Amino acid sequence: MSKYDELSEALAEANEIFKREQAAHSIAMYEIERREENLKKALGVEKECVLDLEKTLRDMRADHAGIKFTADSKLAEANALVTSVEEKSVEVEAKIRAGDAKLAEVSRKISEIERRSREVEAQENSLRRERSFFNAEREAQEVQLAKQREYLRDWEKKVGGRRRKAGRRPKTA
Repeated sequence: MSKYDELSEALAEANEIFKREQAAHSIAMYEIERREENLKKALGVEKECVLDLEKTLRDMRADHAGIKFTADSKLAEANALVTSVEEKSVEVEAKIRAGDAKLAEVSRKISEIERRSREVEAQENSLRRERSFFNAEREAQEVQLAKQREYLRDWEKKVGGRRRKAGRRPKTA
């Protein structure tokens, strides 16, 4: 091969490489422009976010000032309420002591009532037993009385039967 052919081939190869690099360069430039556009959009979004955050911060500071004022006034009210509650607490403690004294008296009376209730219950139980005993005795006596009546009826029948027999007998005179 001749020098010319080699140079021609090298030139064709160099042109091919140049075209590939030119195409790669075009693609890279497109990518750079696209990234630049995306970065510009992102920067715009970030600027909006910063503005929104600054506005939110101003709003929060205003809310904080209002909340602080409300909290301070509520704290003053709470302190006044605590003072009032402490005064009422002293009154309640006095009433509790009086209530405890009454409770002790009521407990004493309840104990007395329970003792009396047990006594009454014991008496009632005793009366129930006596009544049961008397009912059993009465039933036994009624049974015995019924037997005696039966015995008397039988006896009357026998006596009546003898009288009839005696009345039928021929009179001997």
